[in-house]
Amino acid sequence: MRLRVFDDPTFDDRYTVVIDTRDETDGAEDFRFISMNCLPFSEKYGVCRYGTLNLEWLEDPDGVEIPFTDLPADCQKVIFVEFMEWPQTKH
Repeated sequence: MRLRVFDDPTFDDRYTVVIDTRDETDGAEDFRFISMNCLPFSEKYGVCRYGTLNLEWLEDPDGVEIPFTDLPADCQKVIFVEFMEWPQTKH
């Protein structure tokens, strides 16, 4: 599994994280994604959408590809909660 992250500030849901499983699945044509704004957990202002994208979108995506670490912290948390274990910090 590979995460690909895109940023397009012209959309309300400017961050799109695509879960690319082409290495694990032969012939995959659709990929799961989450698109969100910088406040995905906000009840009043948050945007967080789920769906699938096709290979054509990945070949010509909206926005520019950015490193996962460039996502706002709350957006990173969405991905960890949905697809991985969120790292537990000790206080």
